[in-house]
Amino acid sequence: MLPLLLLLFAPADHFPTMEEWIHDWEVQRDFTIAVAQKMPAELYDFKATPEEMAFGVMVVHIGASLGGNVQQISGTKAQISIRQPKTKDEVLKVTREWFDYSIDQIRKLSSEQLAREHEVNWEGRKTTTGRQMLLNMFAHTAHHRGQLEVYLRLKEIAPPFYTF
Repeated sequence: MLPLLLLLFAPADHFPTMEEWIHDWEVQRDFTIAVAQKMPAELYDFKATPEEMAFGVMVVHIGASLGGNVQQISGTKAQISIRQPKTKDEVLKVTREWFDYSIDQIRKLSSEQLAREHEVNWEGRKTTTGRQMLLNMFAHTAHHRGQLEVYLRLKEIAPPFYTF
């Protein structure tokens, strides 16, 4: 417990700068797209189990979830189609658009926007700050991208080498 308390009171320079944070999101975007590109187009409807999202649906879910949270934090509205893309090329295009929009907006966020409380419908939380939402989206992206890599392995496709 003590190390966690020390982290809470750590100087600000122990945390990523905005430039570092933006770079990390750009890496997240590029690595997510690289994983998505590995799956052949004819397998974009593949599900590991019936309860899971299809590969292509999960790719879009990653980008659209990030974008939806960034819209809430920034108060802006993305000009991105909300319909589910049908082809691999459409999935990659709309997912990149969500990431690009989000990275552009994250770059512009003020300290006040990052500190503002937002209502959320997450298990265990009803409100959270913009900063916490972005941290959650970072974990969310990695979580679902890991699922995509399992989908690739189930089809005997090697995912790209991990990048961070």
